[in-house]
Amino acid sequence: MVLHQLPSVWKPATELDWLFGLSIVAVVLMGYGIGANDVANAFGTSVGSGALTIRKAIVIAAVMEFSGAVLMGSQVAQTIRSNIANEACFFEIDPETEIREPQASIFMLLMFCALVSAGIWLLFATSFGLPVSTTHAIIGGIIGSTMVAKGPTCVIWGWKGLLQIIASWFISPVLSGVLGIIFYVVIKYIILRSKNPVERGLKTLPILAGITTWFLLVLILWKSPLTSKVEVFQSLWQSLLITLGGSTLVGLVVWFFGVPWVRSRINYLFPDDDAESASVQNERNPLKKKEGEVKKSLPLQRAEHLFLYLQVMTAAMESFAHGANDTANAIGPLAAIYYCWRTDQIASTRVQIWMLAIGGAAIVLGLATYGQKVMQTIGKKLTLVNYPRGFCIEISSAASVVVASRLGVPVSTTHCQVGSVVGLGIISRNEEDQNKVNWKLFLGIILSWFVTVPFSALVSALLFWCLQPSIRVRF
Repeated sequence: MVLHQLPSVWKPATELDWLFGLSIVAVVLMGYGIGANDVANAFGTSVGSGALTIRKAIVIAAVMEFSGAVLMGSQVAQTIRSNIANEACFFEIDPETEIREPQASIFMLLMFCALVSAGIWLLFATSFGLPVSTTHAIIGGIIGSTMVAKGPTCVIWGWKGLLQIIASWFISPVLSGVLGIIFYVVIKYIILRSKNPVERGLKTLPILAGITTWFLLVLILWKSPLTSKVEVFQSLWQSLLITLGGSTLVGLVVWFFGVPWVRSRINYLFPDDDAESASVQNERNPLKKKEGEVKKSLPLQRAEHLFLYLQVMTAAMESFAHGANDTANAIGPLAAIYYCWRTDQIASTRVQIWMLAIGGAAIVLGLATYGQKVMQTIGKKLTLVNYPRGFCIEISSAASVVVASRLGVPVSTTHCQVGSVVGLGIISRNEEDQNKVNWKLFLGIILSWFVTVPFSALVSALLFWCLQPSIRVRF
């Protein structure tokens, strides 16, 4: 028997001070898990390739994640996360007045249980170094609590609900893996295999920087809650022109200022390979030989080093996009809980700055203290990642989300990242470094994706069942 069938009166949400206090703790738990798993996954290829140290990744994440959330993602928090539960189920008709009364206390407890279950799953998966989807964990938590509180009929099971999540398990890695292979093959034969890879790379650097900027600008404009309310960004051609202008500007800046600096930097790090400069080269060369790699020619090392700067740029912009699109949404349940607690109503509400500060601090702390496990999985254990491959992984992941978002196809950024890593591992397995994919680890990651929703749903359902007497006054 579900709760709405029981003769009971629900306490006003405004009286549930203890639940609001615990919800803040739950947001810290989940934010810590997001930093340790989701953000660590995004920076895994940059750290694994050596483009960034963990300390630098933490600094970039602290600045870009928080900036993206505050500037682009703090406008609106949906009360029903991803439309996975039927909003009408959280209102009841007063038999005397025939007015729809919100069951804010039920909704408040539901969101709290979803936060706790998602946070527990993220930390559990991170302990094994498994990258999983934060969004799917939250949705699983909402499904579990909704089924206990209102029954299975109040869960949206069709294409607009759970079925999209199941589809994304397959669409995300395949789409991103294919795009990653395409990007890498183009770069490999146009730049790395050319007669003069360094000069060819320097000439194409502004183009690649512009393409990277375009994909990430489109990702931000099409998915951010703020820009989704601006009419000009809803027009396909207008948004394309705006992003094209921004990416062209970045390309020009790279051409006039970035290319000369990169050229001098490469000449400094990789001097001519003669007897006099050999010791200098070994001292300055940042491309330390990894397990499985063989010594590469100096021109190839120079050309590959070009992609270090592109990879850092991509990682920073992806972090901003993540803050704009995902971080504030993760904090959204707290905004809904806060609104219930203050008004005893259920409605969409703004994410407060103090909420973002709490969540942002927890995310950075999670990345700094527990993110290395997932970084090791994505950047080193799953397959060998160097600068060109790392850049292709990151740009193909962003491109997959852009393409899928416009086509209305569900994808997960976490799944896209993993798909790109595996795709690049497959296509480059016969190269000089004898690259290969750790299929056993990959199968473990796939299994964790299938477990995410049911695990979070079960924990959330049990927690809701245990706590629901505390918000109900039974006759």
